[in-house]
Amino acid sequence: MKVLFLLHTTKLDGSSISFINLAKGLSQAGNQIYFAYPDEVIDQSFLARVRPYVYGYYPVSYNLFWKKNDNKYVKAFIKYSLKQIKDFYFLLELKKIVEQIKPDLIHSNSGVIHIGYYLSQITHIPHVWHIREYVVKDFGWKIEPSYSSFVKKLDKSNVITISDDLLIYFKQKNNSKAKRIYNGCLSKKEAKINNQKRNFFLICSRVSKEKGHEEVIRAFSEFIISSPGYRLLIAGAGEENYINYLKDLAKSLGCYHAIDFLGFIADVKPLMLNAKALIVGSIFEGFGRMTAEAYMCGCPVIGRNTGGTKEILEKTGGLVFSNYDQLVQTMRFIVEMSDIEYEEMIQNGYKVAVEKFSIETNTANVISYYKRILDNSKNENQ
Repeated sequence: MKVLFLLHTTKLDGSSISFINLAKGLSQAGNQIYFAYPDEVIDQSFLARVRPYVYGYYPVSYNLFWKKNDNKYVKAFIKYSLKQIKDFYFLLELKKIVEQIKPDLIHSNSGVIHIGYYLSQITHIPHVWHIREYVVKDFGWKIEPSYSSFVKKLDKSNVITISDDLLIYFKQKNNSKAKRIYNGCLSKKEAKINNQKRNFFLICSRVSKEKGHEEVIRAFSEFIISSPGYRLLIAGAGEENYINYLKDLAKSLGCYHAIDFLGFIADVKPLMLNAKALIVGSIFEGFGRMTAEAYMCGCPVIGRNTGGTKEILEKTGGLVFSNYDQLVQTMRFIVEMSDIEYEEMIQNGYKVAVEKFSIETNTANVISYYKRILDNSKNENQ
């Protein structure tokens, strides 16, 4: 089977890492993977990780259909119209690539990529739309031209969502061609548990406002009054101004001495293996790959009671919070658990995560879905 993926970025974020894992699984199962990307310069770290699993890749500067959520309607309409005009030329460029490699499927790796929908129509090749984000809830942006018009396109499409909550949010529960398939975070061989935990909590995410770092730092400042031996490790890159704001906040709260800003960490598994718990403060996550990956490393998770985070924690037996006070209480609860209770919580979450969130499970589910799409396409053409 040949599959042409359309990516929205090659920067190492949740969607691109999920693509790498899926490309690895599909390639190892004997499929040929190609991808197109809109970046001016491909990210070399991404390329080094994905190159062993792909047959080819193509730069095509197609547009992404999301925008900042402001009230400049006339300006937004003009920009949207210009995007559509430009994408006509990129559509022809992608059509040439399709004619060259002759894929069986076109797979858009994000909901903000719309050109794959139209490419499918002019090439008559089945298209899969992989919905990984709410756009509004998680990023505070807006879908172009509107949420309702996007849902109408999805209603006529093959759709994968990475959580049940996204399936509901985009009104795809009754779409017979839509399916929830969880991301593959680690291979089953990579999953393991370390019972010798250290006294620190961990955050692993992009450092930005919607990820909830500020509330976690405030809660941690109260928590360490009664547990002064603990630290908070923050792994992730972000805008320098916002990171400096968080550092100043920690200083004003008197907890800066107990917080480590680690910056971008390429491999967070060693941190997860040793952490007392991962804290996921994101306002909304479409899935929350760090939550799933943490459990595959035997790391309990304290997560916000929303979106994909809530969904994963309901399955793994994790701990949820809805506000500042609950977060402080949950941090205290986890450090006061007996060793037996704590180890049982780890084991239960680990078993569920390995079963549901492994690369092997994700790959098998996607291949099964692909086959269903191709079978339906053959029947429609007979």
